[in-house]
Amino acid sequence: MEKLIDHLIKHEIIDCEDADVYLYGFKQLLIIAAHLITYAAIAYLYHEIGLLIVFLVFFIPLRSFAGGYHTASQLTCFLVSVTTVFGVLTVLKVGAIGLGSYRVMAIASYAIIAILAPRESGNKPYKDDDKAIYRKKSLWILNVEALIAISMVWFRVEKLFECMSLAFFLIAVLLMVDWIGQNIRRSTTQQKQG
Repeated sequence: MEKLIDHLIKHEIIDCEDADVYLYGFKQLLIIAAHLITYAAIAYLYHEIGLLIVFLVFFIPLRSFAGGYHTASQLTCFLVSVTTVFGVLTVLKVGAIGLGSYRVMAIASYAIIAILAPRESGNKPYKDDDKAIYRKKSLWILNVEALIAISMVWFRVEKLFECMSLAFFLIAVLLMVDWIGQNIRRSTTQQKQG
């Protein structure tokens, strides 16, 4: 990766002062590519590429702005994410949950997300009015996705609704885990100080 950056500097494509930023960006790009390629491989084995795409279309934008729990390391993030996608595709493939349960899951998850979003990440703390901006964007995305979900139910596109419900559910869980963890840390800090 450093050789690529050196090559770009040598050919005056990027400035030397920006090398660290580009190195970080390229590393993040590789990590995202590893996630997506692994997800696609799992979906391919399940013959469910379409469901993976629908799940990710609902999950990624909302997760990006709503936040929630993040693991301490990128390797753990990768393993948890791959396991989660495997679990989602397994649940969708097996059909283990009834449509009524998906509806309850979607409504409860919507409420949790609307109340708790956004959650600040230790890796990316908010600056100035970031929280207000992230809240507005996360609620906008949540409401657009909810309207799409309602139309899925209306037009009886159950499998797509199930994907959306699982995306909402996972985001709600990540928000709750982060909220609970933050309250435990705050309580522990107060006990130590008091």
